[in-house]
Amino acid sequence: MVHSLFEVRAGAFIFNNKKELLLMQNTNGTWGIVGGHLEKNESIEEALHREVKEETGMEIEIISQLGTKNDGESLLLLLLQNTKKAM
Repeated sequence: MVHSLFEVRAGAFIFNNKKELLLMQNTNGTWGIVGGHLEKNESIEEALHREVKEETGMEIEIISQLGTKNDGESLLLLLLQNTKKAM
């Protein structure tokens, strides 16, 4: 059995016309950006589109990559995004 050292996750910073950031309340009560893990054979872009659609019902347009974070336990790719529909 192969165990991965990292869980690859993708997250989206989604702003409306008023430059307000969309945050979602997590199951543990904390707040964070929309996102989640990648499915097998899924690209980061596909994962972001799927996760945002599942969690908000919105369709998005990816504007640019913001950066990556590797803290030794997880690998996080963040993409700056804008919605195709007004919020």
